[in-house]
Parts: sequence; C-alpha cells; structure tokens
Amino acid sequence: MIFCLLINNNKMDDYLYYIDFGAIKLGDLAHSLGDFKMAATQYNKALTKLRTYQGDRMQPTHMAKELIDKLSQMSRYSHAGKPILTFETWRLSKSSFVKGNQCLKYLFLDKHKKKEKTP
Repeated sequence: MIFCLLINNNKMDDYLYYIDFGAIKLGDLAHSLGDFKMAATQYNKALTKLRTYQGDRMQPTHMAKELIDKLSQMSRYSHAGKPILTFETWRLSKSSFVKGNQCLKYLFLDKHKKKEKTP
C-alpha cells in the first residue's frame, strides 16, 4: 500500500525536471532590463527543455505556450534592446550560491564588491 503511494507521488512531479526555472527567471530579468537578445536566448533554452517532455500533464504545455507567446512578442523588438547581461564564469562556494539564489544583490556584491557584502 505504501509502495503504491510512493510511485504515484513520483509520477505527479515528473514534469518538474523539464521546467528550467533558472532560465525562465533569467529571461524575465533580462526582459525587464531591456536585454531582449539574452531574454530570447534564455526563453529558447527553457522551451527546448520543455519540448522534450513526453508526459500527459498540462502544466508544461501551458508553460511552453506562454514561452512561445513571449518569444513571438519579443521578435518584434529584439533589435531595439541593448545587451546588458553577459555570461561570466567565476567560482562560488555552495553557501554563496545559495545566498545569491535567494538575493540577487548578494550575488552582485560577491562578484563586484566583495568588501561591501555581509558575512
């Protein structure tokens, strides 16, 4: 009886693996800043991962439709924005990554002004 409940619980969350929340969040941030090229890149990244979902849940389908709508709206003014966000690599500790995921300001201070960040 308990074994059946665990199997059903895993089936309910199977689509969460296919939703790239980080790419969607970064795309929303880039869109709000006016960096439409980066936003389109991130939305496309999330959309390609969503399209690999083969299950029967409706949530990924609705999310994919929203991303397609955002991309079609942005295609009209993708050349109007200027690039603001760029990919940079730097090493983060696990605690800095968790704090930066909770607060973008902490992540900015960790990268650019290490003396001003809180411990």
